[in-house]
Amino acid sequence: MQQGAVVERGTYEPLKGRPDGVCAKLYHLHEFAERFNQPAKVRLISTLIGCLTKLDTGDGEVPNGVLKDGSAALDHSKRSRDVCAFFRIEGERSNYFHQENRVNLPLSLLRALGEKFFAPPDGKFASNISTKGKFDVDVCIVTNCAFPGGNASTTVTELETFTAAGLKTIIVHCPLRRSPWKQFWLAERYFPHERDIALARTIQRINCTYLIVRGPRMAMMEQFRKLARRIHTVNALFIVNNSAWDERGKINFDWVDLNRRVNEIGLSNSRIFPISPIIRAEAKRALSSETDSPMLAKLDWPPAFDVTEFKFAPRRHLFEPIVIGRHARDHEGKWLQDPDELRSAYPLDNRIAVRILGGADNALNLLGQLPSNWEVEPFGVAGVSDYLSSLDIFVNFPAITRDEAFGRTVVEAILSGLPVILPKRFEATFGELAIYCEPREVLFVIERMTHDDEARLHYINAARSVAISLFGAENLVKRLSQLNEERVITPTLDQKAKEFRRYVLDAVEA
Repeated sequence: MQQGAVVERGTYEPLKGRPDGVCAKLYHLHEFAERFNQPAKVRLISTLIGCLTKLDTGDGEVPNGVLKDGSAALDHSKRSRDVCAFFRIEGERSNYFHQENRVNLPLSLLRALGEKFFAPPDGKFASNISTKGKFDVDVCIVTNCAFPGGNASTTVTELETFTAAGLKTIIVHCPLRRSPWKQFWLAERYFPHERDIALARTIQRINCTYLIVRGPRMAMMEQFRKLARRIHTVNALFIVNNSAWDERGKINFDWVDLNRRVNEIGLSNSRIFPISPIIRAEAKRALSSETDSPMLAKLDWPPAFDVTEFKFAPRRHLFEPIVIGRHARDHEGKWLQDPDELRSAYPLDNRIAVRILGGADNALNLLGQLPSNWEVEPFGVAGVSDYLSSLDIFVNFPAITRDEAFGRTVVEAILSGLPVILPKRFEATFGELAIYCEPREVLFVIERMTHDDEARLHYINAARSVAISLFGAENLVKRLSQLNEERVITPTLDQKAKEFRRYVLDAVEA
């Protein structure tokens, strides 16, 4: 047996200190058995459960931690779900089990179980999903419904908006990888809309006027290529909602390959729609020759926002300490990587309070300790709208190596009545809707914003109006009629708002 992790049998104790969302959902194992009829895998996993915790099958303890009846393990697995966090370890010993009756299990087996058989956090197995095989609709949206966050929010907003406009719309859940649980796993945002979702694997035929394919990797996957053979559409929109490279320089997809794949799939009127001017510029650099980019649409397809989800509550006056912050997942690409720049962007100053939603472990690792004026909360403690209403100014400086495809959080802040401070590279997307500066200049910009409440409030209202006109959900139906138009989105403000913005930027240039 290869070197393995130490798995403790004996009295079970929860894995203290680990967030519950990290734990795989063992209590869904019975659904694997029912849906996929794979009793061998169930017995294997049941054996591992037995090694980790004593379960009572009704006959007393099971010797050696091996269960005679797999179903008994499934019945008792709810109380043992935190054990699944153990499957994600990289070989460290757990201190949360008694040190008796230890059993060695191969690490490769544990990792394989964690990656292949157990579902991710923040979702559930679909129970009311559509089982129809044939659809005649106006709009069909193909995406991976296991993805949470902005992808899910945009897709659901499109579904709700098109449906409200009288367009018959469905979402097709097409996972990018072939794992049993992924075929049925939905992110939380989709829960109220299960009956509007169909599984790619059950589709026999779809007739639609508009097909929206979300994400460049979708077009590159064999699963989608098979699905596309069963779709008949008048217009096919392939949405590129992320950069071809991540912040480490790793390739997410290749533009030339994407262009070729979309052409090969052969759906009627297929075009590639960048999510923003930043992604469009990236596409043009990669597809430099005229012959390389026949599929690139002339229109961008930015995310759409349900404006009613955000409380518009601008501060009539700004009082110290002025509360700044941003909300984002705690990924290294979401933070400046230079400690001095990070401290400057969110300054330790008695006139400033910093409030972060989404966690700050990466910032903590970089700085050694968080500044005393920082307050950090994980997602789930407060809703995004409530969090934004607690801020005075939104400040967002992600890693300089990261090409933000769009920046949903920026629009959410503007819709909530917050002035926004960003690095210069966001100007291509947001134009005059934000103030752009270097991290070292943030404090000067904040100070300038406090000087004229009337002008600041006018600027905030003007920015929100323009954001609604460009990114509000009510524009989605209009976009469908403009697919062949060349329309560059350049957010601009009225003269009075421009003057306030100019006044604030003078502090940077002085």
